[in-house]
Amino acid sequence: MKIELGDMVVHKYSKVKGTAVCRSSYLSGCDRITIQPVAKKDGSLGDSYSFDEPEIEVVKKMNVKKPEGKTGGFQPTVKHYLK
Repeated sequence: MKIELGDMVVHKYSKVKGTAVCRSSYLSGCDRITIQPVAKKDGSLGDSYSFDEPEIEVVKKMNVKKPEGKTGGFQPTVKHYLK
């Protein structure tokens, strides 16, 4: 089953379970999936972990629609460089 970002997944060997939040493709041909575990009881997020894609199993398809356009992250302000 193809892993889509937003799916609930589990790593077969370490049993890390959470949401697939990133897919990375390397020049060597290795594709990795980053898993963000579910928030802790206090609401904080733990570390995320990346694993080789063939080692990941889909627990539940979530059909998350990716937002269009830029939604955040680092966006440097360049106005002051244009003076």
